[in-house]
Amino acid sequence: MNDQPEPLPPANVSVPPGKPAPQKTLPKIVWLFEAIIPSVLALGMMQITPIDQSLGKALLILTLICSLVAGIGLVSGMRSRALRVILSIFLMGFLFIANMVVFILIGCSQTDRTSPWS
Repeated sequence: MNDQPEPLPPANVSVPPGKPAPQKTLPKIVWLFEAIIPSVLALGMMQITPIDQSLGKALLILTLICSLVAGIGLVSGMRSRALRVILSIFLMGFLFIANMVVFILIGCSQTDRTSPWS
């Protein structure tokens, strides 16, 4: 009994009838920047000598969290759930290992300054 037509979606968005509007996602570069936050912090901590073990553990936990969030965020726009899960697990591991390599390289660069033989 309603004589008024349904409102149309905006012209730049094509939404088929019965389908929900697509969710807006953050650009992928934001998730990549989020993944390298621990490496940037480690570079900032290069001047701290000696580094406390609790600070190293906190950096490790931050690396795990950032890798987890970035891995999930990078695949958030994909439709296939199985592919999202597999790819996010792969990305989490890759980002974690990449951050660990940066930490090792930072540690190796510090050996000249803190070596007892120099």
